[in-house]
Amino acid sequence: MLTSEEAQAAARQYVLDEYGDSVINEEHIVDAELYYLFSIVPKKFLGKRIAFGGGPGPIILDKETGQICYYGSAFGKERALEDYIATRPLLRRIHQHAPWFTRNSVCELIISKIRNKEKLTVALLEIEPTYVIPEEAYGAVWRIPQPFTKAKLLQKFESLPAIFENISGSAILHLYIAHRLDELAEIELKEKTK
Repeated sequence: MLTSEEAQAAARQYVLDEYGDSVINEEHIVDAELYYLFSIVPKKFLGKRIAFGGGPGPIILDKETGQICYYGSAFGKERALEDYIATRPLLRRIHQHAPWFTRNSVCELIISKIRNKEKLTVALLEIEPTYVIPEEAYGAVWRIPQPFTKAKLLQKFESLPAIFENISGSAILHLYIAHRLDELAEIELKEKTK
């Protein structure tokens, strides 16, 4: 378990790395049993009593793992907490095989065995995976992502493992929650490195 000081130091470093012009609003730190929630505010608005509706969304730091989950500016504290609490058990399961995974990850989804091809196809079409076929034109190579169609997905399933690149952590969570991904296929998640 992280101490309050360790959590705040980790959150400050994260905010500095990700949002150089913003800081943690020390007046709005939530210290709950399983997590810390930090509100982030642009430095120019710190300490001012104004209605502020922009900037980064909240970040939540898990006390057990130290993982940071950030939410976009469209998420308020309440909505971020609802989402975090609802997905925390699932994140725990995913961490057993992919300890680096967060809702903000970008990863490869590797499907090694399909249990229900039709339902898996419907589920994948919802998250809109893409593929790239490099094309040369005007002396340059163009890599424009193309969305998978049902026919293209079925064709990809003919040769397993089927690898889908650049899938967001949020999309993976959606596949588990809305479609019970583990019942549709055997999968592996691979961290995308820069």
